Amino acid sequence: KHSELNAFLIAAPSYGVEAQNALLKILEEPPNNVCFIMFAKSPNHVLATIKSRLIKEDKRQKIPLKPLDLDLSKLDLKDIYAFLKNLDKENFDSRENQRERIESLLESIHRHQIYLSEQELQAFDLAIKANSSYYKLSYNLLPLLLSLLSKKKTP
Repeated sequence: KHSELNAFLIAAPSYGVEAQNALLKILEEPPNNVCFIMFAKSPNHVLATIKSRLIKEDKRQKIPLKPLDLDLSKLDLKDIYAFLKNLDKENFDSRENQRERIESLLESIHRHQIYLSEQELQAFDLAIKANSSYYKLSYNLLPLLLSLLSKKKTP
């Protein structure tokens, strides 16, 4: 028998329910001297039965996002146009910086207590994915901002 601890890293972009149920069986009766380290994008992507058997640590460091130069409470087409025009002039040195701008918009929406439907939240996911495919940031933000504008005009 081995006396040293063996660690297994479990990392995936997402975990299916079937895979998590299989993992749950192992976690309920783990082999001796075995440690599992599981990485997930969010605790919400892991079954509650698995979370209850794990020690959770969030190692991310929260870095404050740069606020947008856009007042969502007074949003109109002119503001959107000026904002996107200025955005196109900015020199973004990485996809990460562009992603942070999309996240800043989402944070600003939250601060203004604007409710987003599931479909609207999915539009943010798509914008972040499009950002990683090297789409221009203003192209990614335009549909999101127009959606907010139409939401504002709809009672």
